Amino acid sequence: MEDGSATPAASPGPAAGSASTPPPRDAFSSPDFSAVDFINRLFPDEASLAQVDPLVERLRLRVRRVDDEILAAVRSQSTGGARAKADLDQAKQAIVELSGRIQEIKSKAAQSEHMVEEICRDIKKLDFAKKHLTSTITALRRLTMLITAVEQLETLSMRRQYRDSANLLEAVDELLTHFASYGDIPKIADLQKRNTTVKQTLRGMVFEDFHSTWMPTTMEQDPAAAARLADACLVVDALDASVREELVGNLTNKELMNYNSCFDELVNKLTLENVERRYAWIKRNLKSKEAMWRVFPARWRVPQLLCMSMGKLTRTHVLEMLDTSGPHEVQATLQALHRTIEFEREMDEYFDIDDAVVGGAEGGAEGGA
Repeated sequence: MEDGSATPAASPGPAAGSASTPPPRDAFSSPDFSAVDFINRLFPDEASLAQVDPLVERLRLRVRRVDDEILAAVRSQSTGGARAKADLDQAKQAIVELSGRIQEIKSKAAQSEHMVEEICRDIKKLDFAKKHLTSTITALRRLTMLITAVEQLETLSMRRQYRDSANLLEAVDELLTHFASYGDIPKIADLQKRNTTVKQTLRGMVFEDFHSTWMPTTMEQDPAAAARLADACLVVDALDASVREELVGNLTNKELMNYNSCFDELVNKLTLENVERRYAWIKRNLKSKEAMWRVFPARWRVPQLLCMSMGKLTRTHVLEMLDTSGPHEVQATLQALHRTIEFEREMDEYFDIDDAVVGGAEGGAEGGA
């Protein structure tokens, strides 16, 4: 139908029964929707108007159904919104609680860190205290050992027990090295002074014993005296190196004085022919006093040093003779040179020297030449 008064015209479209068929659900949302066309399709002819009431009833039913659906949707949406709000509030509360727990954990972590730092500081202090306590205990033990050793050393030195004194000298010197920086402490200074006094006393005793007993007959007939001098050499080794040099120098000078006393009257009469007498005297002196040489440690090489000194002295006498006297026979010179070389070889064998020349013999050879 065109309007409210006109009778709808028939159209070749749908059949009469099509008035009961509802239009598609999306017909109203179509951009080309036309209400007139829509009604004409529902009621294409006058006969179709008989279906208005049933159609209206169906539409009303449909509207009520849609209203119910809308109402249910609204209610559902309202309930969902309230639930969503409750969930949101719960989430917010959970976030607040989580934030509080995080802050609490941070606070506890900071407290734990502070506690650990304090514990570390305490441990460090205890460690330092332990080290100082250990050092103090060690120092006290060493001080006790030093006092005991010095007292024992004083007692042994008075008894001339040289072997034990030598061992204690080394021990005392070793202990005193630990207190070298504490010399301003009266007790340490006193111990250092007592140690120096004992060393001087021992030095004097050793020199005295060598002066009074270091003789061929005593060394051969008195084993106790020889053993005491051998032990005295241990004390000399424990003392300063200059003490050993002084002792060996004194004993060597003593033997050189004997050598000079035997040949002094022959200096002005020295000839190349009697140079052999000097070599014979040196060899005889070395062999006859072997008991005296045995009291010295082999590393001191005392007889070697003595032989070298006598060789130098012989060299000096021969040079003086060559400078002051007139021409010499070739035969006598060659004989003196031969005796010198032979003496060198004998000393090499005596001192067990391979392919070497004793310094004193070398000097004698130069003098003989």
